[in-house]
Amino acid sequence: MTAIHPVTGKRLPIFVTSYVIGSYGTGAVMGVPFHDERDCAFALENGIDFIQVSDEEGNLVNSKEFTGLTEAEGRAQITDKLT
Repeated sequence: MTAIHPVTGKRLPIFVTSYVIGSYGTGAVMGVPFHDERDCAFALENGIDFIQVSDEEGNLVNSKEFTGLTEAEGRAQITDKLT
């Protein structure tokens, strides 16, 4: 099963796992291996690529459209684009 990334248009795999906390969120959870220990372990176990999204200074990286923005600027522009 896959989903289409709403910004990049890239097809992404969907994984279902038992470690997700039931009270966390509204039913859909995004895993970010760079930023969460459980997601990192799951990614390593399942051969999922790690894509760095921000650098040590808090600027976005690896994005055609948003590289160089601060995390706050990136959040605002990505939210605007998705809206």
